[in-house]
Amino acid sequence: MALSQLELLAGRPAAYLQLATNELGPWMAANLEDRPQSSTTNGPDELRFVLANGVGLALSPLFDSAFTRQMPADPVAQAAASWRVLRSRCNSQSAKLLADLVVRGLLPAERNQDRDELDARIARDPAHAWYNWAVRPVP
Repeated sequence: MALSQLELLAGRPAAYLQLATNELGPWMAANLEDRPQSSTTNGPDELRFVLANGVGLALSPLFDSAFTRQMPADPVAQAAASWRVLRSRCNSQSAKLLADLVVRGLLPAERNQDRDELDARIARDPAHAWYNWAVRPVP
């Protein structure tokens, strides 16, 4: 997560995209866990939440198609394809939500069926209410 942020600070969005797609995404898919259903949490539950929230914040630039439009179209399209495959390997609803948010941000800006389906899936995803990520559908 920290290295991804260093790539952003260095002004290397393409390197950030590559790191997020090839390193952070697969780790997220395999390791993030959902919040427990109970209203009480213990230390490990809080740690899970903080970790998932941190990964979401680290990936949040990719939620915004304005950010991804500054990169060449081919690497963005390849990353979108990788994130679609990655979503199918996610072990938690939190990770699936993050993958959906990234895919939506990597799609071309115009409205299409893929974007509409992602918007609907994101809106009904129970993990969406767990986090305070400023994410909205792209007009």
